[in-house]
Amino acid sequence: MATFEQFRSTFPAGSNDKGESFEVFLCEWLFKHHPTLNSQFKKVWRFSDWPNAWSQKDIGTDLIAEDHHGKICAIQAKFYKEQSAIPKSHIDSFLSDSNRAVIDYRLLIATTDGIGKNADVTIKGQEKKVQSFTLKDFLEPFDWPESLEALDNYTPRKPHKPRPHQLKAIENVTSKIRSRGQLIMACGTGKTLTGQRIAEKLESKTTLVLLPSLLLLSKTVNDWVSERETDFIFLPVCSDKSVTKKTDEIAVSDSELSFRSTTDVLEIARFLKRPENKVIFSTYQSSPQIAETFRQHELKPFDLILADEAHRCAGKVSSEYSTVLDEHLLPAERRLFMTATPRIYKAHVRKRTKDNDIEIASMDDESIFGPVLHQLTFGQAIENDPPLLTDYRVVVVGVNSESVKEMVEERALVKTEDGFEDDARSLAIQVGLAKAIRDYDLNRVITFHSRIKQAQNFAKSFTDFHENLKEDERPTGKITYQHVSGEMSTSERSNKLRALGALENEDRYLLANARCLSEGVDVPALDGVAFVDPKRSEIDITQAVGRAIRLSDGKEVGTIVIPVFLSESDDPDEIISSSEFDQVWKVVNALRSHDEALGEMLDELRVKLGRKQKLSLKGGKIVLDVHQTVGDAFVKAFEVKVVETSTESWEFWFGLLQDFCEQNGNCLVKQRQNFNGFNLGYWVASQRSLLTSLTDERKKRLDELGFVWDAVSANWQRGFTALKAYKEQHGDWLVPKNYKVDGLDLGQWVQTQKTARNSMPRERKDHLEGIGFIWDALGEKWAKGLSALEEYKNQHGDCLVPNGAIVNGYKLGGWVAELRKQKRSLSPERKEQLDNLGFVWDPYSEQWEKGFDFLKAYKELNGDCVVAQAHIVDGFKLGRWVGVQRRTEEKIPRERKLRLDDLGFVWDVLRDQWEKGFSVLRSYKEQNGDCLVPYNLKFGGFNLGSWVGNQRSSRDEMSIERVQRLDDLGFAWVARKKVQAS
Repeated sequence: MATFEQFRSTFPAGSNDKGESFEVFLCEWLFKHHPTLNSQFKKVWRFSDWPNAWSQKDIGTDLIAEDHHGKICAIQAKFYKEQSAIPKSHIDSFLSDSNRAVIDYRLLIATTDGIGKNADVTIKGQEKKVQSFTLKDFLEPFDWPESLEALDNYTPRKPHKPRPHQLKAIENVTSKIRSRGQLIMACGTGKTLTGQRIAEKLESKTTLVLLPSLLLLSKTVNDWVSERETDFIFLPVCSDKSVTKKTDEIAVSDSELSFRSTTDVLEIARFLKRPENKVIFSTYQSSPQIAETFRQHELKPFDLILADEAHRCAGKVSSEYSTVLDEHLLPAERRLFMTATPRIYKAHVRKRTKDNDIEIASMDDESIFGPVLHQLTFGQAIENDPPLLTDYRVVVVGVNSESVKEMVEERALVKTEDGFEDDARSLAIQVGLAKAIRDYDLNRVITFHSRIKQAQNFAKSFTDFHENLKEDERPTGKITYQHVSGEMSTSERSNKLRALGALENEDRYLLANARCLSEGVDVPALDGVAFVDPKRSEIDITQAVGRAIRLSDGKEVGTIVIPVFLSESDDPDEIISSSEFDQVWKVVNALRSHDEALGEMLDELRVKLGRKQKLSLKGGKIVLDVHQTVGDAFVKAFEVKVVETSTESWEFWFGLLQDFCEQNGNCLVKQRQNFNGFNLGYWVASQRSLLTSLTDERKKRLDELGFVWDAVSANWQRGFTALKAYKEQHGDWLVPKNYKVDGLDLGQWVQTQKTARNSMPRERKDHLEGIGFIWDALGEKWAKGLSALEEYKNQHGDCLVPNGAIVNGYKLGGWVAELRKQKRSLSPERKEQLDNLGFVWDPYSEQWEKGFDFLKAYKELNGDCVVAQAHIVDGFKLGRWVGVQRRTEEKIPRERKLRLDDLGFVWDVLRDQWEKGFSVLRSYKEQNGDCLVPYNLKFGGFNLGSWVGNQRSSRDEMSIERVQRLDDLGFAWVARKKVQAS
C-alpha cells in the first residue's frame, strides 16, 4: 500500500483533468472505502446525477451525499497543491449555490489544509454549516492504493487486533465492571482502541463517549470508525460555543471537523430512539445538552458511558465535566472512566474545600468513579515484554553565569556588536538546552513554556544564540526551531508538525509551545522534551513526558531535559532551594507517580537518608549535568533534595526505625524516645494510630521489620517473659519493687499486674496463673513459708520452730511467729493447711504438755517431782521446765495447777525440803524420844543431822510458824551434847 502523497502523484497532470478525476475518485471510490466518509454517508452522487439537481450545469456543487440520519450534504472537491491556500473567491460560488432549503449542510473536501483568511471567516460565518475534509484527514492512517489504476484491486485493511496488554485490560474491565469503574493506561499504550473493544465485548447498543476537546473528539471518531468490528451509526454532539478554551489549547472550530455535529435536543432524542447500534461522541462541555435531552424525553439509559481523559472530571462538581458523574443527569447501566493520569485530591484539600462549601470529586472516591478495574502505569509499560514505551532519563543541565562568561572569553560563544540582549539566566538556559541536544544527540525535541509569548521569543532567541555558538560547541546538523500555539491555523500547525517528522540525516528540529501539544495532538516520534519555563500541573507534565517515551524505530530512551540557571552562591543548599529547581522537583514527582521503579528507587534512597547512609543517583534515571567547577558538595545537596522532595518523610522515619531495630533487637520504641536526634517514639505511635489508613504495602514493610502494632501487648509479653526468667533464677515471685532487668522495670510491672488483676483480659490472667503466679505478696510469702515449715518438720519431727530459725535461707522463725499473731485473720483454708501439718498455734501450751508428760514419767521412775535443774530427758530440759512452773506459779491456769498438784508437784523446793526434814525429825523423836540428832546422822535415807543443823543456824530468818512447830515438837535449838552417829 502507498501513502497519500504517493497516491495523489498518480493523478493526471492537467488541472482540469485532475479536478475531474478527483471528483470521480471521491464519488465512486473514496466515499465507499474511507471509514470517516462511509461511516457517515449511505449514498453519494455526482451533482448532475442527483435526482433533485436544481441545474444540469456545475456552478459550484460537485457532489451530493445523503448521510445515515437522512440529511442531505452538498460537497465541493478541491484538488490543490499541499502548500496552497484556498481563497474566498474559489468557494463563493459553492457557498452561494448550495445555500438552498433542500441542502442541510455542506462539506468542503480539499487536498490542502490551507484556507485563506477571508475564506475561513466566510465558512465559519455560514448559517448553514460547512464541514471540511482536508489534507490532515487524507493523512490520517489509511492504506491508500498504489495508483488510480489500482482502485479496483483494493483490499481494505482489517481492524487492528488488541495486543496482549490490551486484551488483559479488556478482560479485567468487562469481567469486573458493575455500575462504575476506572481504566488507567499510560499515554501511548492504546487506550482508545481498548475502550472501543470493551464497548463491543459488553455488546453496548447505545454508547456515549465523552472527550474534553473538539480535537480529541475528531481523532476519536476517526479511530472508532477505522477500527470498528461492529457496525454502528454515530452522532457528534458539540459546538464551538460549548468549548471553553484553556491557555494555549488548540482552537478547533466545528467547521474544521470532517463530520456534522449538533447540540439540538430533539435531534439527539430521535437518534437515541433508533434501533441500530449507536454511539454519541460528545465533548464534556456539551454533555448538559444530552442531560437536557433525557430531562425532556423518555429515553432508555445508555448501556455504557466511556469518559475519556477522565481526570478532567475530577475537581469542582458544579462544572460541566461533572455532568457524567450524576446518574440522574446522564442515566447509564455502566460508566467507565479512562485516563493515563488520575487526579487525586489529598484529604486536607478536600476538607478545606468542604469547609468553604465547595464540593470536589477525587478519583480515589469509588462512590463517584468506581474502583480501578485495570491499571497500566508508565513504569509497567516500560518494563513490559516487549516494551510498550521506551525508558527515559531526566537530564538536569545546570549552567551558571560564570560558565556563560567563560564561553565568551574562550570564544565558544561569539559576542555580537550589540552584546547579548538576553539576561544571564536566558543565556544559561539556552546554553543548557544546546548542551543537552549535543551531548545526548537529540534530533526531535518539543520545548514547553509557561506562556505562548515566551515560547515564541525563546524559539527566536535560541536560533540567534545558536548561530553565535562556536562550531565545535554547536550540535551537529542543521537546527530548525519553530513555535506553535493553539491560535495558529490548522494548516500552519500541521505543516510544522509534519516538518518535525520529516527530518533527514543529522538535522534537528525543535518545536516550542506553551501547552497546545500536551493532549490530543498526534505528534511525530520524539527524542525528548524540554521544560524551559515552570510548568505547574503534574498532569500536564505527565502528558508532555508521554510524548518523549513513545516507541519508534532505533529509539532506546526518551530524554527529558530541564535546563536550570545556577544562582551565584557559595552555599549548595541555597542554590538547590532556589525557585530555579522547582521544575525539577515537579517533574520528578510527576514521574514517580507513574513509574513504580523510579518510586521504589527514590524510596530506598529516602530510607538510606534515615539510616545516615551514602546516597547516589549515578546510573539511575536522574542525571545531573553541571560544570566541573560546581563541586561535589553541590551534587550531594542536589541528590538529597531530589530524594526529599520526591518521597514522603515516612521513608526517612522507616529507615530510622530500621536502625533502631538493628541496634536494640526489637521495635519497641518508647512513646517519647529520641533516636539519632529524632523523636522516633512519636512517629512509631502515629503509625499505630494510623493503622486503618496505612497502605497495605506500608503495613507489610512494618510487619516484616517486626513492628509492634499493640505496644501494650508487646510490653506485657516482655514483662511476662522476664517474670518467668526471674522465677527460674530466684525460685519465687517476690520481685522487689525497684527491680529492673534489661531496661525493663520488672518490679513495677509485677505491681501493675496485681493491681489490674480483676480488670485484665482473661487470656493474660490465665497465662500468669498457668505459671503459678501468686497475685498478692502475702500469698507469695505464705507459699514460701509453708514450704520451709514442711522442710523443718521433715528435719525435726515437729513444727516448734525457734524464733531465729532459718531454713534454706528463709527466716522461718520470724514467719511462724507472725502467723501466730495473725491466727484470727487467716483464712480457714490456710488454717487447715497448718493444722494438717501439725502447726503449734500456742507453743507454750505445747511445751507445757510435753513437760508435764515428762514430769509424770519422772515421778513414776523416781517417786517424786523434785527434778534437778540440769536434768534432761530425751533432749527435753525437764529441770528447766520445772523451774519455769515454779517461777510462774501465780500465772499458771488453775487447771494446770491442779494437775500438777495432783501429781505431787513441788512448787517451792525449799519448803518441800523443810517439810520433809520436819517429818523425818518427828519420826526420829517418835523412835528415839527426843530431837537430839547427831549432826551427820542420816535417818531413813535423809540427811537429818545436816537439816537440824541448818534449822538452828537459820532461826533468826525462819518464820514464826515454823519456829512454833519445832518448839511444839521439843526441838533443841542449842545442841546440848554432840552425839556422833554410830
